[in-house]
Amino acid sequence: MQGPALAAWARVFLSGQAVVFAILGLALLVARDAMVDVYAYCSWRYSRRRTWTELAAIVPAMLVFTAGTVVASLMHDELFSTSDLATWVWFVGYGGAAAVLLAMGARTLPAALSDRPAAPAPAV
Repeated sequence: MQGPALAAWARVFLSGQAVVFAILGLALLVARDAMVDVYAYCSWRYSRRRTWTELAAIVPAMLVFTAGTVVASLMHDELFSTSDLATWVWFVGYGGAAAVLLAMGARTLPAALSDRPAAPAPAV
């Protein structure tokens, strides 16, 4: 696909996310009863992309899911304890991911829109 080249930081983010999900997926196979179905192959596939235009379909969806997770967690803040490390990992992880995905979305949307074919001229 044509479009601006994908920045290294975006590929690193998607690759890192893919590694985390691969580890969780392996844990799911080994300890199925102890795991929740959280495996996602998507990040790994999209980290192999080369242009922002190729991410136009997935970045907004990932952003909505991640930001929604943060919002839902904040709405149910009574379930979290600020003295618990897991709480900090949860909010920093999802909040950080949402921030990175927002930055990626800011680059992806203009690239996708500029890559659209021009509309045909109206017949006179």
